[in-house]
Amino acid sequence: MHAGPFLCLGHAVRRFTLGCGPLKRRSDRVHLLFRVLLVLAVVVAPAVGFSAGAAARTWLAAAAEADRTQLTQVDAVLQSDPPPIDGSGEGVAWTGARWFSPAGVVVEGRVPVPADRGAVHGDHVPIWVTPTGERHRAPQTGSQIRQQAASIGLVSAFGTVLGAVFAYVGGVALLDRSRHRAWARGWSEVEPSWRRRMMR
Repeated sequence: MHAGPFLCLGHAVRRFTLGCGPLKRRSDRVHLLFRVLLVLAVVVAPAVGFSAGAAARTWLAAAAEADRTQLTQVDAVLQSDPPPIDGSGEGVAWTGARWFSPAGVVVEGRVPVPADRGAVHGDHVPIWVTPTGERHRAPQTGSQIRQQAASIGLVSAFGTVLGAVFAYVGGVALLDRSRHRAWARGWSEVEPSWRRRMMR
């Protein structure tokens, strides 16, 4: 009564290993190797994703720290009321503004104003600028870095699995073609004698 699960496990193992014995061909052993490599890829995919995410987080954090060191946050004064949102989905309106560079030089340009801010002409909007006063994107926050690192980790893990699956499918397809050619060669050798026997 207790042998059922073990029998099922043994049957599953035999199916996975493509059986055993003198009838097992070299192509079957190569096929088994492909299967083992596929399983290994699935097993190590989480570790690959974790490593890629950790590396990305370290790099992004260093880049954000470099931005905070090189950039300066200043107040830009809006020179006009922001235009209505055009429905592009960005949730910001671009309008003209004026601000001072870190060296004290007046700079004019366009800055993004959040739609829910309700800003009008003369309002102050914080922006980040380079040492020369050019507007620059804000350094990434800790939550943004974590989100990007997690996305990179997930993509790396899924990419590892998908790459292994595609390699497995392609390898098996090549093996099947090789098996078919071998079968055709064997049949071409046996078919004449078989046909003579059938004609008797």
